[in-house]
Amino acid sequence: MRAGDRTIDVGLSALDNECNAIYVCSQEPTDFTSSISTYALGNFTSTPGSLFTSPADAPGGRQASSVAFTNGAVTVNGTAAWWAAVDTVNLRFLASGPLASPIALQAGQLFGLTSFSVELFGTFNVSALTAAGFAAPYASCGTPSIVVVANLAKASLLDTVASVGNPVLSSSGGGATFNWSRIYGTTSIVVNGATYQKENDQNTTYALEQATNVASNGALGDVTRFEVHSGDVDPVTGSERSELDSGSYATIPNNTDYYVSYALLIEPGDPIWFGYPIVSGHFDWCIFGQSHKSAANSDIDWYIQYNDNNNVANTGHYTIFSENYTAGNLSSRITTTQYTSGIIPRGVWTDFFFHARKSSNGTSDILQAWINGVQVVNASGSLFTPGDGLSGNTYWKFGNYRGDPGNNKPVTACQWANMEYTTTDITARITSPKPHPVPVGGAAPVVTNANLNITLPVVNGQLVGTVTATNSPTSWSITAGNSAGYFTINNSGNITVTSAGASGLTAGSYSLTVQATNSYGSGTGTAAITVAAASAPVVTNANLNISLPVTNGEAVGTMVATGSPTSWSITAGNSAGYFAIDNSGNITVTATGASGLTAGSYSLTVQATNAAGSGSGTASITVAAAGTTYGMVRMNTPNNVRYSPTVKTIPQLDGVNTDYTAEGSASNYTMWSAGPNVAGSSGGGTFTAAMTPVSLDRFEVRAADQDPYTGAQRSEWDGGDRYRWPSPPGLLRTYQEGTSIWLSFAVCFLPSPIDGLLGITEGWQVVGQMHSTPIPPSVDIQPLFNFECETNYSGGMRGMMPQWRYANVNPLTSNSQATQVNPFEGGSFATRNAAGLEPFAIGQWHYFVVNMLLDHLGTNGGYLKIWHKTAGFNGGNALQIVNYTGPIGYGSAVDSGTYWKFGIYGGSGALSSGTAAIGWIANVELGNTDLTNRIANPLAVPPTNLLY
Repeated sequence: MRAGDRTIDVGLSALDNECNAIYVCSQEPTDFTSSISTYALGNFTSTPGSLFTSPADAPGGRQASSVAFTNGAVTVNGTAAWWAAVDTVNLRFLASGPLASPIALQAGQLFGLTSFSVELFGTFNVSALTAAGFAAPYASCGTPSIVVVANLAKASLLDTVASVGNPVLSSSGGGATFNWSRIYGTTSIVVNGATYQKENDQNTTYALEQATNVASNGALGDVTRFEVHSGDVDPVTGSERSELDSGSYATIPNNTDYYVSYALLIEPGDPIWFGYPIVSGHFDWCIFGQSHKSAANSDIDWYIQYNDNNNVANTGHYTIFSENYTAGNLSSRITTTQYTSGIIPRGVWTDFFFHARKSSNGTSDILQAWINGVQVVNASGSLFTPGDGLSGNTYWKFGNYRGDPGNNKPVTACQWANMEYTTTDITARITSPKPHPVPVGGAAPVVTNANLNITLPVVNGQLVGTVTATNSPTSWSITAGNSAGYFTINNSGNITVTSAGASGLTAGSYSLTVQATNSYGSGTGTAAITVAAASAPVVTNANLNISLPVTNGEAVGTMVATGSPTSWSITAGNSAGYFAIDNSGNITVTATGASGLTAGSYSLTVQATNAAGSGSGTASITVAAAGTTYGMVRMNTPNNVRYSPTVKTIPQLDGVNTDYTAEGSASNYTMWSAGPNVAGSSGGGTFTAAMTPVSLDRFEVRAADQDPYTGAQRSEWDGGDRYRWPSPPGLLRTYQEGTSIWLSFAVCFLPSPIDGLLGITEGWQVVGQMHSTPIPPSVDIQPLFNFECETNYSGGMRGMMPQWRYANVNPLTSNSQATQVNPFEGGSFATRNAAGLEPFAIGQWHYFVVNMLLDHLGTNGGYLKIWHKTAGFNGGNALQIVNYTGPIGYGSAVDSGTYWKFGIYGGSGALSSGTAAIGWIANVELGNTDLTNRIANPLAVPPTNLLY
């Protein structure tokens, strides 16, 4: 019997037109269910019509050939021996056949098949006919070869070699590593017994993974990993994300208390910094966990956002927010409230715990949060969108969520463990969280024996030394050799002297058995401590300085010595009794010295004594002549009228003076200038110093202060012809393209008198900026150069960063932003701290010299050079920190004149409530005169003790 081509092609056309998936199976599949489920190990999917060719001639019949592919996804461990072609739209089994040879597969791998053919023959054996039709299909199927491939469009952070399989990632605890299984082919997964919907880019292989070798150490079990690259878009939400969503499986009704507990590890990597640069139309963030509303088109109740500080990797800064929308209008947000922010390190587990409740009427909401057992949020009232008829129930989402696609965001990856989302009260997790997960195969610590030495006398808490061990111990203890209790050890392995040891230790040898413990067990070692007998003090000679007039009890300086002296004395050079020394080595002026000291040099022999003897050294004291008395005069006017600003004239280089206008709030502390031999204004006071500065100004800005014209927190002197002054002062000084400009000044930040810290909590503070006079004058553009100081979000100074900009097209008319140049171009990286910033300590003077040539196209030799000099930096010598050559400035089409502004400028909201920023700036010199000599020899400034 023979069938014509058309008859055969009708059957083969089903493969061509309907097949949209090819599965690999462990056994021969004979129907749809066994193809995609019972025996399925992995699949490759596409659109109908793309997997097989149209029917074509074959010897004795007709054939349809498959396409070759290399990016099928393995979802189940097993040995693949068969293939199956299916139609998942209409749930149809179409064809199957054996593979050329079986191959072992693991979930998370990619596989590929070579091209193969399905053939139907035109002749049939009539004797094989039965009442039911043909006994078996008279067909032949090719036997494709299967290969494991590594053809990833984007490599996972875990892929360090050209293979797929189960990559590993180092994890703290016992030296073992987690093995990760990549999750494909499902719409939901189970995490610690709860089901979650997947939201991620289905075309990636790294978006969602779970650890397969978690040890039984008391953790809840599942460790889930999320990774997102730029352009990884969830097709449902249209956002860059890899998240798990409980909304389809578990929601919390309104007016119900619920609890969320988990451990989060944000993997180290490129800086997570979406605040700069800002790209128009993009909304970028990085959210690690959000409590969501279940109503259609609704938004978040509360969430945790993360950024690395100022684009510096692994300096993680978390922020907790809540959102509240107008009832009935989800497009109208009432408030976005920031409750807390702080540091969480990347690469280590951090424990989070939340207690929350959404009320129906929006008046009795609760949000409480703890991080590592410390409460950071305790809020109640109207926090979230009211539940009645608008936002619906609440559900939990966790993973890695990054906002709109694009903008070339960095790769981000995180691991979650011990996830619990429940209405059961689990507040015990706050103080007793589940242990952090560890991989199977770790080992107990191996302690390295240590030989440590100290010298008598010792004090309570004195460090003896540190013992170390392998495999990341989590705790240390002393198990033998410490019966007298002379020593203690902390969980970092640091051994210190106790109060009993401070009074009881004698010279000799002590042998301690120390034990290190991690989740896999304990190991012991020996700390052999040699306690040496006391030795007589060795005194360090000192050069000390004071200026007349002096007062009784005035501090001169402090002497130091080895051997922990118990007493000090002056043994020579003090016949007139002008000086005294106490048992801490502090030298002060006596009453006799206050009336009798004259300018000159005094040499004192001082002696330090302890139980082992005495040692002597020299204190050389220079007494300077009486200086000039400076009165502090308030400069900002009480009303700060816009068109009648306070004006100050500063003598400048080249015989030309410059008038500066005041910008700041009307507060009485905002701006003060020091004048020689003048009485201070009310509240300003006076001080005396043996120097004559070109200028000396004190600036203070507090949280509630705002410049009435810009809304910014600032206190500045403005030396430019700004559009805001219709009748500007006559001594303004601006500079044009092609001009070599020299600038020199000194700056000193002081701790806040309010909280003792710097006071700047939002990351930055500008102390000087070379600004531009825009054309037209009604539009502002960014300063082309500024000194920006960075803080560490807890009131301390991290460092200083100069920045500069240029534009070779008009940024006011072309809708293009000015280009910001690498702020460290040509600088000395050896001097920068971990944040990549130049040292900028508070409480001491910093001297800067700048030389620049404006050249916005970079074709006329434009450059910027900056030198920095301060105590304790580069041996106290000046260091060139910027040596840039290239375009700088905006050009005459945009900028009618460049001018200098200095003071304190923190933008809007740079100071948190109850804090202040205080700075002094001295000796502002600006002009065309060469200031090379100022680099090594800056002008004198008042001692910092006079500035407080």
